[in-house]
Amino acid sequence: MDRKKEHSRHLAQRRRNLENLEYENLSRVLPVHQAISGSLLNKTKILRLAANYLKLKALLHSSLPENVIDGFLFCLDEAATLLYASETISIGFGLSQTVELNIVPMLRSDNSENSQVVGFAGIAIPLLFQMQLSPNLNSRSFVMMADLDLTIRYMCDETKKYLKCSNIASKLIGTTLYKIIYPNDIYIVRQLHQETLRCGGSRSDYFNILSFPDNSLLTVQVNAAKINKSDRFYSQSPVVIVLVFLIVN
Repeated sequence: MDRKKEHSRHLAQRRRNLENLEYENLSRVLPVHQAISGSLLNKTKILRLAANYLKLKALLHSSLPENVIDGFLFCLDEAATLLYASETISIGFGLSQTVELNIVPMLRSDNSENSQVVGFAGIAIPLLFQMQLSPNLNSRSFVMMADLDLTIRYMCDETKKYLKCSNIASKLIGTTLYKIIYPNDIYIVRQLHQETLRCGGSRSDYFNILSFPDNSLLTVQVNAAKINKSDRFYSQSPVVIVLVFLIVN
């Protein structure tokens, strides 16, 4: 009986040793530098990293070498000053203190012809007004509702007040919003329009809108959202764009 227990214990120990060896071999081929990982990788982390690595490898473009995963990440300002660098930068550069370091002196001037853009970085700004929250409406804001082509279908009383268009409000209904935008700023509204149609909502840069009757300029910023029409909207379209104008000047 004791010999049988000892034999079972020996087999279990051998199985664990083989299993640990496989995990160790797997950890060696993962794109994680040993100087950083060290003994921090347990079995769960190794399996998770391996699964994520396989997914990432499938997403990589075929023209990119797989060792791009072994690189490092850094963020620069407009003057090429280093604002942030991942820990892996020390492997390639041997740098530990990198904040406020300018990256330009490290670049070879004759390498510009060999450059290749392999990706891009961006900043995502959540459209809060698309969710449970809404932009704050105050005494310096007004609302319009338009069809998908930005044909004006409704304007609130504050719109008529700030645009000084009470006498011609009925004439503006049914016309395009572009008609009352300062010509030099039409491209801003066009971008807002395109992003709203594509993404369901957008926030514009500052632009000028014409105020009647003297065509004075009113600087505004707009939050736009594409929503399904309800019975209270005066539009024949099943989907409308609601525009909240925030007055800047």
